[in-house]
Amino acid sequence: EDIIPSVEIYSLLALSACANRAFGTCSKAFIKLESLDMLTSEQRLQYEDLALEIFIKHSPKDGKKSDLDSLPEGGEGKLPTCVVTGRPIADYQFWMCGVCKHCAHEQDISNHNFCPLCHNPVG
Repeated sequence: EDIIPSVEIYSLLALSACANRAFGTCSKAFIKLESLDMLTSEQRLQYEDLALEIFIKHSPKDGKKSDLDSLPEGGEGKLPTCVVTGRPIADYQFWMCGVCKHCAHEQDISNHNFCPLCHNPVG
């Protein structure tokens, strides 16, 4: 929100969620949009009308299950993320940087000489 205006963030989120039939996420984005102080009453009414048009036809629930729902979670409820690819790490064997403690898939980090985050030698 420091770089991109909130209206643009939540508008893009609502648009992309609707296009992907993730109507639960779309609904949350519309709720955020409708609660922004910077909107005029006319703009707020337009967002409310659009949301009503969408959610009369579609229930505000996410239709697709995420691929991540089937993966086991770590101790804190989060999966580590590969610093090379950005994919979640579900393998039990992976590389961890000795300095920043971030993780990567072994096959992805093997192409690098340095940690992508802190530039510590991979060794």
